[in-house]
Amino acid sequence: MSLQRMLRSLEEAGLIHPITQSRGAVFEFHHELIHTTTYASLLKADRRSLHLAVGETIEKLLTDQSEDQAALIAKHFDEAGDDERALKYYLKAGNVASRQYANAEAILLYHRALEIARKILNNYKLLQEIYLSLGRELELGGRYGEALDTYAQMQVDARNKGDQDFEFSALMAHAKIYATPNPEQNADLAQQLLEQALTYTRKTENRAEEARVLWNLLVLNVYGNGDYTQAIQFGEKALVLAREYNLEELSAFILNDLTYAYFGSDQTLLAQKTQREAAILWRHLNNLPMLVDSLSISVPITYLLGDYKRAIRESEEALELSQKAGNQWGQAGSLAFIGLAYHELGLIDQGIATYQKAFELGKITKHRGAFIGSRSLYAWLLADLGEVNMALKIADQAYQDALANQTLYLSGWVLMIKIHLHLRNNDLPKAQAALHSLRQIDQPTGLRWFTPIFTPLGEAEIFLKTHDYPATIRTSDKFLKYLEQTGIRTFTPDALAIKSQAQIEMGYLEDAWQTLLRARRIAEELGSQRSLWPILSRLAKLSEASGDQHTAQHLRGRTREVLQYVLDHIGSVDLRNSFTNRPEVREHLQA
Repeated sequence: MSLQRMLRSLEEAGLIHPITQSRGAVFEFHHELIHTTTYASLLKADRRSLHLAVGETIEKLLTDQSEDQAALIAKHFDEAGDDERALKYYLKAGNVASRQYANAEAILLYHRALEIARKILNNYKLLQEIYLSLGRELELGGRYGEALDTYAQMQVDARNKGDQDFEFSALMAHAKIYATPNPEQNADLAQQLLEQALTYTRKTENRAEEARVLWNLLVLNVYGNGDYTQAIQFGEKALVLAREYNLEELSAFILNDLTYAYFGSDQTLLAQKTQREAAILWRHLNNLPMLVDSLSISVPITYLLGDYKRAIRESEEALELSQKAGNQWGQAGSLAFIGLAYHELGLIDQGIATYQKAFELGKITKHRGAFIGSRSLYAWLLADLGEVNMALKIADQAYQDALANQTLYLSGWVLMIKIHLHLRNNDLPKAQAALHSLRQIDQPTGLRWFTPIFTPLGEAEIFLKTHDYPATIRTSDKFLKYLEQTGIRTFTPDALAIKSQAQIEMGYLEDAWQTLLRARRIAEELGSQRSLWPILSRLAKLSEASGDQHTAQHLRGRTREVLQYVLDHIGSVDLRNSFTNRPEVREHLQA
C-alpha cells in the first residue's frame, strides 16, 4: 500500500486531518491517544512498511536539506529495519550535532550508529571512525570513564577481527586519556601504552602515526608531572613529521601542547608565538573546543607579558565559546587565571567574581588549575585587600587539596603564595619554612609556571626582612635579568620596588629614587594599579625626606587617585574597610 493510500484511509476513518492544504500537506492526529493507540495496534510488518515509506518520502522530498533532517530520517529507517540507510543517516546526524557542539545529542546518535555498525559492517575503517567519533564526544562531555569503556570495546573488536591498525588506534585512544589531565589520568599506564605504540610505528615505518605517538609523549610529559625538556624534544620532532606529511590538525595539537611546554620552561615569548600559530589553525579548522583551550593558556602568558586587556578579551572569548557548547571544563579553564589581570588593573570585584566562579567550576569538573590554582591566587588578592588571615585559611585549604591530588606543581604554586602571605603577616619563620618546602619539591625540568617568579620575589623579601640588604639587591638584580630574558613585564615593578627598599636602607637614596622612577614608568605603561600605588607612596616619602614638599604633595595626590580608583571597584563593605584599614592605605586617604 502506498503512503498516499494509507493517509487517505486514516483520514476517511476520522483519525487524522490535514493542517496544510499545499502539495506537501501535513497531517496530525485528532488526539495523542489516537496516535498512541493506532501505532500500537499496527502489525510489526506494517509499522516497518510505514517507517520505510516515510523515510524514503522525506529523503526524496528533502534532498537538499537531508542533513537538517538526518536524525529523523535515520529514526524511520532504523524502525523500518533498513540498517544500511539508518547507519548512513545516524552518522550524518551525529556529524551535524558534533559541528554544532550539541554534545549530548551527538553521543546518542553515534552510539546508535555504533550498535548498527557492529552488526553489519565489515568496513573496519568506518567502524574505527565511529568508535573514535563517539569517544571524542564522550571526552568533550567530560565522560572519560565511558570513553575508556568505548575504547576497550573497540580494542576487543579490533582483536577479534585481527586488524592491527584498528587495534593500534584503540591503544592510542586509551593512551590519550591516560596522558591528559582528567579524572582517569594515569601517567604510568600512558607511558607503557605509548612505548608499545612507538615500537609499532617504527616497526611498520608509519611516520605519520609516529608523529601522533610523539605528540602523545609530549602531552604525557606536559601533563603527567614529566620532564619538560623531554616534552619539548618529543613535540618538536612530532611537529617536523606532522608538517612533512601535511597533517594540519595534528600540527595544531602539537603547537597547542608545545605552548604549555615552552611556558612551563620559562620560554614565554616562544610560548606566545606557538600559541598564536595554534589559534590560527584552530580558527581555520573551526575546532572551537580546541580554540577555547588555546585561548585559555594564552591568558596567563599574555598576563605575564603585561597585556592585561588582551588577556581579558581572550578569556571572554574562550568563556563565551565554551558556554555555547555547554563545556564546563572549558569554562573553568577560561576563568582560572583571568582574575590576575583584573587584580593588576584594580578591578577587584571582577577579579573576585572570576576566581569564585573558576573555583566553583573547577570543583564540578575536577579542573585542578581552577579548583586549586585560582583559590591560591584569590588568597593573594584578599591579602592585598588586608584580609591576610582569611587569605591564609583559603591558601591552607588549597594546599591540602593540592597534596590530596598529588600534584607537585600545584603544591608549589600554593606554597609560592603562602610565602608572600606569611611575609604580609610579618611571620618570617613560616615564610622561610614555606620557601624551604618549595625548594624541596621544585623541579627545574618539570612544570613550574609561576615558580621562577614568586620564588625569587619571596627570597628577596625574606632577605629584606632579615636586613641582608646586599643579598636583597643581588637577588632582585638576578630576577630582573630573568624577567628581561623571558620578556615578562608584570613583576618588574615589584622586583624594582623591593630593590629600592634595600637601597634606601643602605643609604643609596639617589639610586633608590632612580629605581622607583623606573618601576613607576613600567607600572604606568602596564596599567598596573596593584603595583603603582605602593611605588608612588615610596616616591612621595623619598621626596619628603629630601625636602621637596611640592613633589611629595603631587605624588601623594597621585597615590590617592589610584587608591580611590581601587576602592571604587570594591563592592563589599567588609573588603573596603579591610583595605582602608591597611596603615599604608589609611595614611594617604586620611591625608
